[in-house]
Amino acid sequence: MDKEKSTIKPDTEAETKAYIESVSENPSQIIKDINEILGRMSKFNVQQACQFWKDIIELAEKEFPSEKSRELIIYAQRRTKENFETCVETLEAHVSKHLRAMEHYNLNVLEAYSIIVQKASEWYVPTITTDDTESDIIQYLRKLIEEEKEKDKHSTSQNLIKNISDQKLQHMPIPYSKIAIAMAKMSSKGKKPDTISGTLTLESKGKKVQIENFAEIAGAFGVNTHKLLCAGLIAFAENNNIGDISETINCNVVIPLKEYATMCGYDIEEHPTDDPIKEKNRIKNLLKHIRKQISSDLDMLYNSSLTWNESTKKANRDYLNIRLISASAIRNGYIYMTFGQDFARYLKLRRLTQYPITLFSIDARSVNAYRIGQALSFHYNNDNNLKSGIANRIKIRTLLDYTDLPTIGEIRQLRTSWEQKIKEPFEKALDELYQKGVLSDWWYCKSKDIPLTDEEIQDYFVDFEKWFEMLIHFEINDAVNHTQRLSKKETSQPEKKK
Repeated sequence: MDKEKSTIKPDTEAETKAYIESVSENPSQIIKDINEILGRMSKFNVQQACQFWKDIIELAEKEFPSEKSRELIIYAQRRTKENFETCVETLEAHVSKHLRAMEHYNLNVLEAYSIIVQKASEWYVPTITTDDTESDIIQYLRKLIEEEKEKDKHSTSQNLIKNISDQKLQHMPIPYSKIAIAMAKMSSKGKKPDTISGTLTLESKGKKVQIENFAEIAGAFGVNTHKLLCAGLIAFAENNNIGDISETINCNVVIPLKEYATMCGYDIEEHPTDDPIKEKNRIKNLLKHIRKQISSDLDMLYNSSLTWNESTKKANRDYLNIRLISASAIRNGYIYMTFGQDFARYLKLRRLTQYPITLFSIDARSVNAYRIGQALSFHYNNDNNLKSGIANRIKIRTLLDYTDLPTIGEIRQLRTSWEQKIKEPFEKALDELYQKGVLSDWWYCKSKDIPLTDEEIQDYFVDFEKWFEMLIHFEINDAVNHTQRLSKKETSQPEKKK
């Protein structure tokens, strides 16, 4: 067999796209190409890869004596070990564009990894047992590769959350996911799982979340669960080029626990006090509580499967039993989440919207404030609303749909005051958003931002039907200015045919 060069040259973006296009009419050719490429390889290729990294270490030590080179040396030292893991990575690198092509055409990537595992097992003793299922093997391999990458550099999601907690950022891009938005309106409060399967089903307007083994999970599915999901989605958007499915999807996110806790409004800073031991115990107990809460929310997300329908101008698609996250952990002060492949692929194709970081600080018991805050942010950051000049206005009836407030029918049946049960809690939620810095102001108005007269205020506020149809004007605090982006988007679009 001819010896190949000792370096592994990754496929460029252009090469990957070209290959994806070349097999568009026959995607089944991909697995044949993988078999052919791996069939030509030998153990010598792995040995050459190890030698390549040894050469890198020698070069870095001689030519680049700096802190950056030390990081490179640490990275390279792990690549010099001739073992099963190195072999798997070497084989994967040789067929990287093929693996991405399989993901692009929604083919079973497990089939390719099974070939890689079989090939690597011919030369090295696997660190996975023969009792492991194929899904265990594929999960192990993906986790192995991603963990190695995370060891070699600070995770972008880690730095992202740190910047947020330092209040350098007020809003962060997040994939606009209809199922994720619907999940904010779901709660396990008062719900019971199926007595036979143990699965709890939560629904909101045709969107469904099924939580397996619900009774075995300590805690509840609610605002805190959704906050953690949003933190994960923000980090996912930072780690991936949203909208470009041709690129490899990074399903893993890492969130510093303490920074996330600070973002959520917990006081975990040590303050000067007459009793420093008591202060240390306060922080220790608080962190223990926070960790317990996050662990419960991770369990909720891990056991959740999603079912929903999503319509766009181009297609109408049903998503059935989509796994939300496939792995999670809390280790060494970090929260780890791995989004399920299908859900990650879905997220990759969404558009981006903005999430106000101050929304994390809303108390989990203030359900309506949290839900309304999310609705207002997504309404404001919608391109169509911005173009139409209605980004700062929204109907009361629309916002009430996001709350858990009673309907007017329920109020009248109970013969109680709608002002006390609907209007006042609604206004209280908006006021809390103002106090927490999500909003810089809000007021009642009519269409086109016309203010109410004194007579109208008296009239509209005593009649539910009139109040229900009113609008509120709101100002997002430190809102993202979309003017330049929209102008650029407008000029880049081709002219419509007359």
